[in-house]
Amino acid sequence: GWATAPDGPYSWGLCYKEEISPASNYCDATDKQWPCYPGKSYHGRGPIQLSWNFNYGPAGQALGFDGLRNQEIVANCSDTAFRTAL
Repeated sequence: GWATAPDGPYSWGLCYKEEISPASNYCDATDKQWPCYPGKSYHGRGPIQLSWNFNYGPAGQALGFDGLRNQEIVANCSDTAFRTAL
């Protein structure tokens, strides 16, 4: 927050669970270990705005979801979203 924020400096924090108007689909096509899937976007999601295929892949592997094919779960499941931030 900031000192003059409405309701005090500690009342404002996480505002968006998904990046607004992403500039691209955040696919690094050169990353062969974590390949992008057609039609998928790896833009920022969750409290730390997880982005890029090379981040979604390992996060999904560590947390038990398919980060390359089902990255939407980071925006749609609060447990998964916050687990990606830890």
